[in-house]
Amino acid sequence: MKNNKAISMISLIITIVLIIIIAAITSFYLSSVIEDTQYKDAKEELKNVENVVEYAKAQILIDEFEPNEAWKITDSELDYKFKKILSDEEIEHIKLVNNSEDIKAPYKFYLMNQKRFDQEFGNDYNVSNLRPAREYLVNYMDTSVVSTYSNERIATTEDIIGEEDPERAEINVVFAPNGNVEWSKQQATLININSNSAATIKSSKYLWTQSYTEPNKGEFIENISDGQTINLSGKTGNDWYAWVLIEYTENNIDKTMLVKSEPFYVDNIAPTADLTIESINK
Repeated sequence: MKNNKAISMISLIITIVLIIIIAAITSFYLSSVIEDTQYKDAKEELKNVENVVEYAKAQILIDEFEPNEAWKITDSELDYKFKKILSDEEIEHIKLVNNSEDIKAPYKFYLMNQKRFDQEFGNDYNVSNLRPAREYLVNYMDTSVVSTYSNERIATTEDIIGEEDPERAEINVVFAPNGNVEWSKQQATLININSNSAATIKSSKYLWTQSYTEPNKGEFIENISDGQTINLSGKTGNDWYAWVLIEYTENNIDKTMLVKSEPFYVDNIAPTADLTIESINK
């Protein structure tokens, strides 16, 4: 009888141990499955954010979008939120870029979440259903996106410092004189067109018009080159403007720019007078 009780006790202990082992294995397996699923969701969310950033870059390159500097990440936010997943060199690089007055908004780094994405892009082209606490470090021109998952870096790039950004085109049109409100039978202005190496000018044309609003591109038929003087004669009226249309490429993207002078006044109406004869002396 005692032997039977001993065997039953051993069987019970073995059963309990097996249950504990199976529970531990099952718990570990379920935990791993959940962890893998959540990590895949985080990676998929990252891809959706990257698509929006790429769209924003395309809009920046055609001058249709500029990031709101209100969302620019601060030095303290950078240290607190990304210190564990960014290198010291990357953090110093971001601080240098964001605090520089010479670097334009599209090249800076921004801290974005669902609310900020909604305000920045509205319903036109946006990322949706971000995790409530998820935040992204974004650079639109580099199309780099960095976030954290359980203190692990998930990002679209291994090194956010990377290479230098491509130079942006700069074109400067100067009128000399820039407008003249003194009435004259003829007006003239010297036009200088300067550009940097990032701009490849394909054509430049000018137009005299009394329209203050931008003329249609098809109205420009007269070519102009840097250092050329254009004349306005045979016309009458105030508010004549010299418009210059420049077609160029920037990083293989076709672009145009329109520049308007200040007004010129032209008077080509012959003077008139009324002669009244009151009496004739003989």
